[in-house]
Amino acid sequence: TKKYGREAIDRYLRLQDDFGIRYSINIGIIGEDQFQEQSRLFYPYRRRLGSLYALDWSQIRSDAEFFRKAPDMLERAVSAGALGLKCFKDLGLTVRDREGKLLAIDDPRLFPLWERAGKLGVIVAFHTTDPVAFFAPWNKENERWKELELHPEWSFSDRSRYPERETLLQQRDNVIRRFSDIMFQGCHVGNNSEDLQAATRRMEAFPNLYMDVAARLGELGRHPPAEGHRFFTRFQDRLMFGTDHMFYAEEEV
Repeated sequence: TKKYGREAIDRYLRLQDDFGIRYSINIGIIGEDQFQEQSRLFYPYRRRLGSLYALDWSQIRSDAEFFRKAPDMLERAVSAGALGLKCFKDLGLTVRDREGKLLAIDDPRLFPLWERAGKLGVIVAFHTTDPVAFFAPWNKENERWKELELHPEWSFSDRSRYPERETLLQQRDNVIRRFSDIMFQGCHVGNNSEDLQAATRRMEAFPNLYMDVAARLGELGRHPPAEGHRFFTRFQDRLMFGTDHMFYAEEEV
């Protein structure tokens, strides 16, 4: 949980000015109460700062009516200023229903939620999966071996616990394909930063898909310059700058 303050926001807006950024979006505030609190704080800055709302998936286990209520939760958040819905990587990966079964991204029980997003005309952002190395066997051949030693919780290589990476991306793609009236954001180059050909195929297949480059510059920098130039030139109107850092959060609480 983050603690927000007006002084921190003012400092961030000065930084935004220094870099010529007119508008920023905080991409995901989890839960209605926290979103409502942040919306009140951000209201004076609404021409410079926006936010996406993220559902608290833990409510599935405690509320038997969660799937029925979820579209209304989104609508209330939009009424309070949300520009859209953020789905973090836990959807499909670790979120479970009341029976303990993994909740797939393309589970039909979520269709009313996506339909409401379409009716409201808001963005749906998916952070689905992570870098390839986090799904690969955790051994010394893994290029992120040392990083995973520091953060073992970042490894999703155990197939008895986690789905295949490509399975999750296909689930996400099924939603993007079915709900073509929604503008979708694929966070972190759609989590295809290691494979620009795959990213290109998805951008070609889904004209309603946009991507950001947050926290994937290292992977992007490996590609031959000509390949990267083609990708960024061709899709320049559908690619956004992003960062994993929340500069206006004062401290963890």
